[in-house]
Amino acid sequence: MDVIYSTLRNMRIISKIRNDNSSKMLLANFTYLSIIEIIGLLLSLITFPYLIRTIGAQKYGIIVFAQTIVAYLVMIVNFGFNVSATRRISENRHNINKINEIYSSVIFQKLLIFIIALVVTIIILYLFDYKYSFIIIGLIGLCIQEVLFPIWLYQGMEKMRFITIITSISKCSFLVLIFVFIRCEDDYVYIPLLYSFGGILTSLISYILLYRKLKVKFIKVTSKRIIADFKESLPFFASRLASVVMERTNIIAIGTFFSYEMVAIYDLCTKVVSVLKTPYSLIAQVIYPNVSKSKDLGVVRRTIKPMIFSAIVISVIICLVAHPIVLLLGGRNLNQAVAILQLMVWYVPIVGVSFLFGASVLVVKGHSKEYNLSIIYSVILYLLLMAILVLLSKVNLYTMVLTFVVPELFLAIYRIIITKKYNLLKTD
Repeated sequence: MDVIYSTLRNMRIISKIRNDNSSKMLLANFTYLSIIEIIGLLLSLITFPYLIRTIGAQKYGIIVFAQTIVAYLVMIVNFGFNVSATRRISENRHNINKINEIYSSVIFQKLLIFIIALVVTIIILYLFDYKYSFIIIGLIGLCIQEVLFPIWLYQGMEKMRFITIITSISKCSFLVLIFVFIRCEDDYVYIPLLYSFGGILTSLISYILLYRKLKVKFIKVTSKRIIADFKESLPFFASRLASVVMERTNIIAIGTFFSYEMVAIYDLCTKVVSVLKTPYSLIAQVIYPNVSKSKDLGVVRRTIKPMIFSAIVISVIICLVAHPIVLLLGGRNLNQAVAILQLMVWYVPIVGVSFLFGASVLVVKGHSKEYNLSIIYSVILYLLLMAILVLLSKVNLYTMVLTFVVPELFLAIYRIIITKKYNLLKTD
């Protein structure tokens, strides 16, 4: 949090708050999202060591492997609506009829996609007779959450307080249930059910708040509106698919070519990196709906240097203290994660740049095509690297880090080039 608020001070946002309603909203949203992320990070930091020591690295790796497969399903259900719908809600935030129309259209399409994806998944699992199919099916509640929890609506309306309430209740409930029900190695089968319980609980609370507080309701929508929304989200789906491929496929490769224990090692490192990149993700999430409405990229310009500087400093520090971090979280059995973490941590300053020059610059300035292409090109690079490594039999934890960092570096450079080419950050 010190890093987050230091960054905000350097952006000179706080100094403007007394006289700038937009800045007040920006800081409020940032604070709410920070609470969400802090709860999520604490959840990971508490549950990871407990689960590793309770169910073991092998069983934990099975859970992570299954979560990775379900992440693809969640991405399919998302279908890019979380970007396109956020923008449309932001532009129509004072028109309740329009909000109802957008909400109904998106929920209907997500529900339809979910049903199709679920049927296809069950058929595939049956045909391949995967040993741990029951773990994947047990996690399906996360897809239900993706359908029924319209985080994009709350973000578009800048009602982050509701997201904070919903997420806090759900995640704290999950944490308590983990300690209540997971007591030995065989209890790992209950973990997917607890995740699904959290997802369904989130959906129920969200529905109540939408109906009672925001007066949002489901209405009949024309097929023309649904088709238009589908087409608008399609490019974002393509880019999101590419993004998930880069984020998640390494887990599939490691679990397939090596062991679930190696999956646990890789997951430990990615969790630490996720903690480190969170402040920059938060800033990007808060900035996007704000600049989408105002079209003023001044806040983006003020953020660039402090964001990069702080990310580099943090990465250096983590390299120096990687061993005690791994020992604390994973114990001596996961010592191999130290070297992996020292390499992977350099993803943080790179992804910070990618976040900042993504939706908040390219999409807001009407360059959605370039935004989507940046991700598509980077995933092509990722797939090429993966193909080469597989053909040369060079797949290992170190080369997986390479495929994790290099495409993101390409993504950041591409977005910077496009921004400079069209002079998108110019002062009006």
